[in-house]
Amino acid sequence: MNKLEEMDLNDLNQLFNEEIKEYNGLIQDLNEESKYLREGLTEPLIKIVQSIEGRIHNIKEIEKRISERVSYLLNLVAGKKEGDGLSSLYPHLPREGQVCIDRFKRDLTQLKEKVKKANERNKWFAEEYLALLSEMIEVIINPSTKNFSYGKHGKHFSSSPITLNREV
Repeated sequence: MNKLEEMDLNDLNQLFNEEIKEYNGLIQDLNEESKYLREGLTEPLIKIVQSIEGRIHNIKEIEKRISERVSYLLNLVAGKKEGDGLSSLYPHLPREGQVCIDRFKRDLTQLKEKVKKANERNKWFAEEYLALLSEMIEVIINPSTKNFSYGKHGKHFSSSPITLNREV
């Protein structure tokens, strides 16, 4: 492998590291989003959602650059202009390049799973928060409702008094 190819592999590894860094930042932002959802803090929530959108945009841009770099390397080492991405490039790489790709794929898979779990958790918090707001609005709009119910996890509990009749 010549010097140019080593530099290209280093560039690819640098892109991998950038994507991993953005995913770690995304997870951190999702955790903050969760906190703001639990606490019902609207302004910080809006700011963190904007940060999340920015990170997602950055990840897509990095993925595009990785794809371009992989296509370039495939053309360089195998004479192919197109391929199946990293899996097509993999057999043409030296052992250290293959190890780098294996590590990247493993780390990325773990990070994507964390993002998925954080998104599911935040979706649940958002749904609960919206249900609470909806119930609060209902009380404000229709204050004469005698049998107002409090919701928790989709279950409603009546706040109306219960009387017991005991016969002896």
